[in-house]
Amino acid sequence: ACFGSSGCHNAVVASADLVSDLENLLEKADLLTFLRSSLGERLKLHHQLRLTIADCPNSCSQPQIKDIGIIGQAELICDPNECNGCGECEVVCEESAIVLDDGFLLSIDEELCVQCGACARICPSSAIDISANTYKILVGGKLGRHPQLARELIGSLDGDQVLDLVGEIADFFKA
Repeated sequence: ACFGSSGCHNAVVASADLVSDLENLLEKADLLTFLRSSLGERLKLHHQLRLTIADCPNSCSQPQIKDIGIIGQAELICDPNECNGCGECEVVCEESAIVLDDGFLLSIDEELCVQCGACARICPSSAIDISANTYKILVGGKLGRHPQLARELIGSLDGDQVLDLVGEIADFFKA
């Protein structure tokens, strides 16, 4: 897990409880015993199911290169009628996802937005706000001889839904 819960200013979610719940879930799944019984002496570190969680889309804990990557995200709502034209949202958006018209908020380009919430945190007029803090799940990342980045499986999950999904993935892994 990343260190976002301990005070990172980029954290969008507080995942300390989810991390603990995931650790308990994976401990109960006892994947290491399963792997040892299946592979014996051939068991290598890369056989294990690797999971990481990042509290923001900066992804410092590298969810793109793990079997399961969990990324915190801020779901945004936009009310252009509340915009005071300060332009701070455009300045803080590293993705150029803010669409302004004559200096006033028009919309957020969903294709460019990574849901980091920086624009909502800086907006003085609540023209941009966070409606929910959720998680996006990536799967299939790996390093090694044939590296690949993980692909998005699903987005907008709450903590309980993440636990359910990781439980299903652990069961699938054992099957």
